[in-house]
Order: sequence, then structure tokens, then C-alpha cells
Amino acid sequence: MPVENPDGYQYTFTNERYWRKNRRLNSGGSYGVDPNRNYPMFWGVDELGSSSWEYAETYRGTAPASEPETRAVMAFHAAHPPVVSLSYHSYGGLVSYPWGFRAGELPPDLSRYQALAGTELAPAVTDSVPGSPQDHYHPGPGWNLYATNGEYTDWVYRTYGTIAFTTELTSGCCLQGLYYGFEFPDDSALVERVFRDNLPFARSLIDASGDLARAPGASGLVPGVPRFTSLWPDSWLSLDASAPRPLSVTLRTGTGALVDRSVQTDSLRRGVLRTDWRTDLHLDAVRALRAEGTNVSAELVSLAGAEPLDKGWRGWWRDSVSAPGAGKYSWYAAGGSDTLTSPPIDLRGRTAVWLQLWTRHNGSTFTPEQDGVIQFSGDSGRTWSNVALIVGDGPNWYPMRVDLPQAGGRRGAQVRFISNQFSWWLDAVGFASDATTVFAQLATAAGAEVSENPVRSDQVVISWPATVGSARISVFTFTGERLYEATVAAPTNEYVWDLTVDGGARRVVNGAYIIVVDVDGNRYRRRLFVARPSQ
Repeated sequence: MPVENPDGYQYTFTNERYWRKNRRLNSGGSYGVDPNRNYPMFWGVDELGSSSWEYAETYRGTAPASEPETRAVMAFHAAHPPVVSLSYHSYGGLVSYPWGFRAGELPPDLSRYQALAGTELAPAVTDSVPGSPQDHYHPGPGWNLYATNGEYTDWVYRTYGTIAFTTELTSGCCLQGLYYGFEFPDDSALVERVFRDNLPFARSLIDASGDLARAPGASGLVPGVPRFTSLWPDSWLSLDASAPRPLSVTLRTGTGALVDRSVQTDSLRRGVLRTDWRTDLHLDAVRALRAEGTNVSAELVSLAGAEPLDKGWRGWWRDSVSAPGAGKYSWYAAGGSDTLTSPPIDLRGRTAVWLQLWTRHNGSTFTPEQDGVIQFSGDSGRTWSNVALIVGDGPNWYPMRVDLPQAGGRRGAQVRFISNQFSWWLDAVGFASDATTVFAQLATAAGAEVSENPVRSDQVVISWPATVGSARISVFTFTGERLYEATVAAPTNEYVWDLTVDGGARRVVNGAYIIVVDVDGNRYRRRLFVARPSQ
């Protein structure tokens, strides 16, 4: 669509060069609604991302989709739901993606977005305009620039599962010594250069539309495999959207005990490719996690968060603004130039290593000298390499995962965080690994047995190895719903599950179930199929 706002665009040629809105005559006598604040999704959730004042530049209108321009775009999408979408704006030198309506919200398809848009260290769009203050477009969620609600990208992603981006074209710099921003020069050579800078990204989206789950982005990045993206104080589990819902997250705590936590998702976590499942773990000294019903597990090797017992860290201030559930304190860089350095960690014998952290920050994508640099050293601080870069605004806490394939097997592994004119908070920082052996005994122990499978009668006997402690028996549906639960005291090691309920008034329906027996720190699982004759 060459122009979404034709009458407003025409007005920039005839009356006001910087006109933004359409030309709607509002009830108070002003003109214009911002079409990019008028979409139904998250419309009007606050006054930060749009305005209810009709004279404002970001006036959202009287109701969602009140404008004919918005309704035309929505009708087109209803007739032709897109797989990918790219919306061009100016200016700023950004590649933005959902979510934009609230800082700290991340899309469930984050790995896909990062593969296509790139990262600060591997960007998808370069900026070769002479004098530009940056050499690439900054990729990230829309709130890195500022919050928006009722905006197109969030709407199309939430409504159709479209992998959607907004490119803010280069601000460029300096025509005859002047910063030109919105007024890009009428210079065909410069326009051609901007076009050539953006073409690889646009083509990569077209190429990826046939295989979103695996196609590489313009910078060569590919989406990550199903994995944990945070282990503590919340666990965030990223699974393929088509995968079965995990029944629960099993924890190995610092005391060695096994604990179950149910997993949940909300509507924001339902992506087209991935879904993020979450569970609150802050009451447990978590050391390892495994998502039951999947092959995804991870282990925390180290964890610190500016608490009094977190020794060996050097630099930054201690602040009482901490990540939710992560203790009382966080590390804080006050906006100057400062470095926070971890103590050395022994990662010998470890593979698939990554860095988990929670962060918040105040900065601007328009100020290139403001950023936060994350570096890794595998030789106790003798040499360092950049592994991540953070820019822009992020006033709410959110988790980050930084993969460190070079960290495996290192004896003196360290990380450091360098703030450059950047107000930056960090909490719940630790090395983690996707490869853990702490659940090995669960896989090798003798399993639970059932008296018949498939079950064609009204009862089935569930048994397990002899134990010294009480056993907890749980029955789950294949969608993850806990259907039944019972406790059996030792030394009894069997349980009769009656498939009739209320004296036969209701019956367990035919289908597939998972039997889970937790006893003496072990977990036994068995698939069970019910195929009883109809009555």
C-alpha cells in the first residue's frame, strides 16, 4: 500500500509539511485522527501510547477503527490475511516489532523476530547514508522507542498471527551541516542508497514467508529451538505453538527436593510459531527445571542479584528497585560510564551454556552514544568479547537470554556489563545450561505399571516400585489439565483408579491420559489409553 493516509499526505504538500493525522473534522473543531493509533488492539489502554485529546498528534479517535482508512486496511487483511508484514515509517533508523503497547512485554515469537530483524551485533538493515549517526537500524520491540497503543503492528500480529515489522527509515545527517530528520533531501542518489540498505531485509521477509520456522534472516540468524528463556524468578518456556501443552514444570531445588509448578499462558503468549508458558518460582531455590511432557530442560549453574550474600561482584550501585520476586536489591548504573563484573565461574563439563538476566533501562534510540554492552571472558578476565548490546528505552523489567556457545568447558568464565551514558538495572543474573543430568535418575528408574492398557473396564490398577514415603498419583489429560489426584501412604505401592464418577452417573471419557507418580524424589510417568465400550 503506497499510502495509508491519502488526504493527510496530500495536506503535507498544500498546507503543512509536518501534518501527521488524517483530515477528519473532530467535534471540537480540530482536524485529524492518527491512523496508527486507531486500530482495535490495545486501543486507548493509556494516555502514554496515544491521546484522547483531539488536538494531540497521536489522537486515537472516538472509538477503535473509527476511521475509514483504518477500516479499509482491516478489510483488506480480512480478505488476504498476511503471513508477514512490513510497514515503512520515518524517521529513526529502527526495525521494530511487537509488542509496542507496554514496556517489558515480549512476543512469544521473539526468536523468529530476532532472526529476521537481527540483533545489535548482527543487524538486518545497515545505514550507509553519509553522515548518519549510526551504521545500522536498531532492532527491537516497539517500546524501545516509546509506547504505542492502537497501532498497526500489534493489531495484525495479535489478530492474524502475522509476523509484522515497522521500519523507521534513516534519520540521516547532515545536509549542508544540518540534521534533516523528517525532511529527507530530494536527492535521488540518497534515496537509492536508503532503498539499497533496506532491500535485503524486505527480500528476506518474502523468502521467509514460505518457511517461517526455519528460514534465516538477512543477517544469517535463524530462530532458536524450543527452550527456556528464563529460569528464575519466573520460568519462561518457549515451545512450538503446535506442541502439546506441558503438564507442569518440575524443579530440582537447592535442597535436592523435587517440586512441581503448574504452567500457564495468557493471550499475549499465544504466537503463530511459538507459545511462552510461564510459572512463578520465586518461593523455591531453583537449580534445575524440566517441562514435563517435553524434552526441554535447563539448569542454573550460578545466580546472583546484588543481595548481601552475592559475593565477588565488582562495580555499580545497589538499588532497592528489584525484579519482581528476585529479592530486595538490584545492580544499578546511574547513567554515566561504569562496569559491573562477575566473579569467575567454573563451567568445565558444561555445554549449551547461556546467560540469564532480568533488566530494565532508560535510554534513547536517537542517542547513539547511549547503550549497554554485555561482554564474556573465558580466561578469567584477560580477554573480553561482546555478546550482546542493549539500546533504547525499557522502563519495565523483562528477561533476556544470551546464548554463549563459546562458554562451554571454560574454567574462568566471567561476564561484565558496561553502561555508556545509560541508566541500567540488572537482577537475577546467572550462567545456565540447556544440558543437565540432575533428572537422570528419573529416566533410569523403574517405571510405573498399569494393569491393562488400553483400559476397557471400569477400573485400572496403577503400581510403582516399593517406597518408604507417601506417593502422589496424578492423572492428566493430553491437553495438560489435571483430572484427578490422590495420595497413597507407604508401604502401599499401588492404587486403584475408578473410572466411574459419582457412582457411574459420570464417566471418564475415552481418550489418552498421562499417569504421573511422584514418590521418594522420583517421578514415574505412563501413557494410558481409555477405550471403554459405550453404554
